[in-house]
Amino acid sequence: MSSPYIPASRSSLSDYAEQLLTPVELPPDPPQLTSNDRILLLGSCFAQEVGERLKPQFPEGHVCVNPLGPLYAPQTVVAVLQSWLNGEQPAAPFRGRDGLWHSWQASSVCSAPTEAECRQKLAAAWEQGREALAQATLIVLTFGTTRGYALRSGMSGWPDGLVANCHKEVADTFVEHTPELPALVAHLSAFCRQLSMQGNHPALLLTVSPYRYRKYGLHQSQLQKARLLLLCEELCHKAGASYFPSYEILLDELRDYRFYAPDMLHPSSQAVDIIAERFRRWAFSPALLAEGDARLRAWRQVQHRAIVER
Repeated sequence: MSSPYIPASRSSLSDYAEQLLTPVELPPDPPQLTSNDRILLLGSCFAQEVGERLKPQFPEGHVCVNPLGPLYAPQTVVAVLQSWLNGEQPAAPFRGRDGLWHSWQASSVCSAPTEAECRQKLAAAWEQGREALAQATLIVLTFGTTRGYALRSGMSGWPDGLVANCHKEVADTFVEHTPELPALVAHLSAFCRQLSMQGNHPALLLTVSPYRYRKYGLHQSQLQKARLLLLCEELCHKAGASYFPSYEILLDELRDYRFYAPDMLHPSSQAVDIIAERFRRWAFSPALLAEGDARLRAWRQVQHRAIVER
């Protein structure tokens, strides 16, 4: 008697392989992006990974990815966008206990040995983000957690003293900032309405990072992801946003530790490749798929020559 779990013939191997996956259905109305579109991606390090894979497939300068570095909490992402939208200037940098100068409104990409250099980096990144927001036809926000942090002194220049990065300062410098879901939905919905009234009328696409946060325990990590999924669902209904299931593709479709980095928390490079390709085939128009392939081949040739010439 043959085992029900082993395919009876070679011809059924493909069917057997398909049974080992739980395909995630993508939303029915993709953006149909073209080479004329301009994309701004903000959010976690996962947004960074996907954005860098998309950038070579568009004309130069059409994709802007996390100019201030990774941002994790939705309230922080919106604080950045709100500052750019309102024409606000970044707050003054500070000198950290490591001797470097940092910005509470950016990750270490803007950090520097001197205050002048830090201000220069911050101003350049701030202007890059402001211009990208003003020109964007699509804004992709990737949320990692609703758990944020605020300065006890309230001197960051953002509401409630929010910080984008703690820069390894003493823990007592901060208080945890985790808003209730209804308040978060109301705050982000109001911002989305304001964003929709801008002249470029950018579309808003939301996704949840599949990276797992072990610091507070994996149960708490799952609760955070659940809050983010609920937040995205509410914003799709109330603010006209769309949703791309990055989180679900890794957890439900790939569902294997070989798709994680050695720390077993971050998606592996292969997993990000797969998700980025799923996004590309979903979001790109047929013309952009062909043009993107050509640009990517040219970009890889340039990268290869640069490596050879070193």
